[in-house]
Amino acid sequence: MCCYDLPVMRELTQRGANEGVSYWTRRRFGTKMFQTFDSGIRYRQFQNVNGFCSGTLALALAHHLGVRSVFLLGMDWQITNESLYDDRYTWRAFQPNKTSRSKWDFLEVASRVMEITVVHDQPREFAGDLGWMDVAAFRDGVGST
Repeated sequence: MCCYDLPVMRELTQRGANEGVSYWTRRRFGTKMFQTFDSGIRYRQFQNVNGFCSGTLALALAHHLGVRSVFLLGMDWQITNESLYDDRYTWRAFQPNKTSRSKWDFLEVASRVMEITVVHDQPREFAGDLGWMDVAAFRDGVGST
């Protein structure tokens, strides 16, 4: 499980670790429960990128763990800035933007070092070598095995 934000980490820590689950976070937030890692995805001036959100952190972790092919579920960049977890971030005065130039660059570089297939019903143009699959195809094919 990848966790990027301290409030969510605190909540998960209070619940306690589930047996058989590995918990990962950014380097500066490592704890006894949450492991950290040095990312092998490098670009521009960044030598060790641990992502910019839980999704990009998960991609960096997948690469670190030697995963060669990833299905990226629910990537709604460019569609909405809303999140299923907005109710957990009550201190925010505004809805943060999900995208940034650095995130796009990260995704492009990640797509060069592992096969990434985005599973979403609204394909978009991205730099890099991303595959696309709609949700029904994933559910009927990959997701059912």
